[in-house]
Amino acid sequence: MSNLEVRMSFKNLKASKAIEQYMEDKLGKLKKLNHLIQDAHCLFRTDKFYHIVDVTLLGKNIKLYGEGVSDDMYASIDLVTQKLKKQLNRMKERISNWGQVSKRSIPNDKTNGNFHEKIKVPKENIRVKNLMSPKPFTVYTDDNLQFAQDLMNWRYIRHIPVVNDSNEVVGLLTHRDLLKFSFSARDTQVSIPIHEVMQKDIQTIAPGSSIQIAADLMLGNKFGCLPVVKKGKLVGILTEADFVRYVSDHT
Repeated sequence: MSNLEVRMSFKNLKASKAIEQYMEDKLGKLKKLNHLIQDAHCLFRTDKFYHIVDVTLLGKNIKLYGEGVSDDMYASIDLVTQKLKKQLNRMKERISNWGQVSKRSIPNDKTNGNFHEKIKVPKENIRVKNLMSPKPFTVYTDDNLQFAQDLMNWRYIRHIPVVNDSNEVVGLLTHRDLLKFSFSARDTQVSIPIHEVMQKDIQTIAPGSSIQIAADLMLGNKFGCLPVVKKGKLVGILTEADFVRYVSDHT
């Protein structure tokens, strides 16, 4: 396969040229979605009545993992490639959405990648929307931990909301959560989906809420951030750094 190194292994079942060829055909289609994919590691295995395919795609700035499980190996291959295709399409969309941000310098205050103007609203009228970082970087539940780690390092952030395809908050991943999963091999993190690590019981706040309410929630519960939600959709994130910035600008 042109410009794609493929490694296939079988566990608890005999190697099959037909299965290998079917997998290679699927990988070729995934390669067309992103030419930066350089390596594909595929493991075919069985567990009782289940046929399982684990696939890891590696390349420049790419570390994706997918698993397909069914009662038929070919169906499992279809499932895992569908998952990887979805991840690749999301990556393409992210690159488009984040392209303008990535061309800008990293903000000195190490916020969620956004730049703030000095707040000119009277103190008594300040709301969450005046302090929050709008349009924060996000991840999906089936993204892997390595992707989240790379994003945090790239944008100097410590909190990432986890959303679904409708941009609804379903969890939160923090730098502290990642520290709980320390591995000797970085590639191990590629196989761990975010939904296995993320915080699921999340407190959110509306953009029109007062900053006093937000501060009380964060201090009382020792939250490092609050995802900001309007009509069920994520519109921003309020962090400790946002409060520090406000105090710094007004003292």
